[in-house]
Amino acid sequence: MLKNYFITALRNLSRNRSFTIINIFGLALGISAALVLFKIVIFEKSFDTYLTNYDNLYRFTKKVISPNLVEQEAGMQNPFAEAFKTDYPDLGTPVRTFYIGENQLSVQNITGNWTHYEQRDGISFVDEEFFKLFDYEWKVGDPETALSKPKSAVISISLAEKYFGVTDGGYDRVLGKEMKLNNDLTIFITGVVTDPPKNASLPFKLLIEYESVAEIFDFFQPDSWGSTSSNAHVYFLANDNVTAQQIRDVLPAMSEKYMPETENETVFQLQALADMHFQPEYNVYGNSAKSPDFLTVPIAIGVFLILTACINFVNLSTALAIKRSKEVGIRKVLGGVRNQLVFQFMGETFLITVIATLISLGVAELAMTNMEELIGYSLSLELMKDTSLLLVALGVVVGVTLLAGLYPSFILSRLKPVAVLRSKGQSSLS
Repeated sequence: MLKNYFITALRNLSRNRSFTIINIFGLALGISAALVLFKIVIFEKSFDTYLTNYDNLYRFTKKVISPNLVEQEAGMQNPFAEAFKTDYPDLGTPVRTFYIGENQLSVQNITGNWTHYEQRDGISFVDEEFFKLFDYEWKVGDPETALSKPKSAVISISLAEKYFGVTDGGYDRVLGKEMKLNNDLTIFITGVVTDPPKNASLPFKLLIEYESVAEIFDFFQPDSWGSTSSNAHVYFLANDNVTAQQIRDVLPAMSEKYMPETENETVFQLQALADMHFQPEYNVYGNSAKSPDFLTVPIAIGVFLILTACINFVNLSTALAIKRSKEVGIRKVLGGVRNQLVFQFMGETFLITVIATLISLGVAELAMTNMEELIGYSLSLELMKDTSLLLVALGVVVGVTLLAGLYPSFILSRLKPVAVLRSKGQSSLS
């Protein structure tokens, strides 16, 4: 029976080629655009979810209240982390980071001379406990001790290949190598790790022992509670069974104890890592934070495009009902029942939708690989790896089949046989 339905559907679609082609490509364009938009939303929502400690990670921030202005800042005073660790050791582990982004890196060539390169991103000073909070896959080196010595540094695979020409996996050859940062600081490599994924809020590729930052920036005041750099952030791994509220409860005491009295009031705050990518009022590193409303617009547009494609399909199918009315009348005279006819027409819609979806996958993949300049990153469908998008694609197939197929199916299956055979099918519903 199913085989007969399938063969009949193919014959009908072949017989009405113009209708089939218009519907397939109309649906394909709508679905492909929707898939691209849904993929962007899924990607934006995936930031940092790969981290083992995702649910227990936070960032300390502050609100500075002055007589004429209230500012939200992610930059923290340098002594904050150590003071918090000393006063509240049972709550968790604070870690400092100081991201400097674009700077000059230099390496020695085979003649012993230094070759200079511009490194546009990924350079940060971090505390040695950094790798307890954030996951990196280690190729060589020990995460427990890699940043325990002054001027030690951990480098990513991409930078190891770029600066030291390691393309055969022999990353152990990089250990002990020297690099210069801005010709001011000489560092030595103690480990090689994989590059952070595209959905990492902390895009660190060269991680340098934190205290070395004082040798680069004259303005850096390691013991000052009165000065802050916007690049100096403090992340926090809460211990098991420690809630965010418990941490927030001690922050007023921190402010009262350590902040000097000025006309400005500083209120320490706690931001969940899960919220960091969607609170643009605080600065982030290489990846710009997005407003929560940013996710609503692509979803609404994607749904609108699919609904528009479905409406177009319904209009064409309804118009085709006149042409197919005699077919329906003959099948009813020969014993066809309404449920069988509905199933037949829904099957044709399903077949068109599947073909359109398959085409849309290729169109969406092509579009996403060429969107880096527009959205700042390149994406790929990767349906077998991305369960969320796979469910979206399957949902689109089922949803479009139901939305676009039900109404025409019921219209066609309600035609009266006698009136149809008298060529009045367009106005003859049972």
